[in-house]
Amino acid sequence: MNIINSWVLEESRKYLESNILEEKDFSYAMVDIDYFKNINDTYGHDAGDKVLRELAILMKEVSKGECLIIGRLGGEEFAYAFPNTNIKIAKQLMIDLQNKINHYTFIVNGEKIFISVSVGISYLNEENKTLDGLNKASDIALYKGKNNGRNRIEVQKK
Repeated sequence: MNIINSWVLEESRKYLESNILEEKDFSYAMVDIDYFKNINDTYGHDAGDKVLRELAILMKEVSKGECLIIGRLGGEEFAYAFPNTNIKIAKQLMIDLQNKINHYTFIVNGEKIFISVSVGISYLNEENKTLDGLNKASDIALYKGKNNGRNRIEVQKK
């Protein structure tokens, strides 16, 4: 795990512990670029890196000032931690992100590249009171979306 991943996880844990103590909402999302390997295979790894950098900027723009943590978990997978944010708001932010990405054109070496993302969202509840639990629930929801056609947002089931 690199420094960025460690920082994201540590900051997320701090907020989660605080939100549990204060009985506040906390939501968590995993975002994965659909078919990212095709970008690297078709356009090269430099193009893939450019898409990742631009995606990170789009992710920050969509936050709308919400108190959140965004980080790259690895490969083409990112995480959002939403302290003090209920599942309804977190889902709307992810819908906004997906809409922005679906209408965004990445330009790499004069080539137009379009991407989509799949998103899995979880939230603090009786069954998920740890970051590991939220991460696992988001991951399950994410792969449900991928298995159901990609470019989808799935929310954990209680």
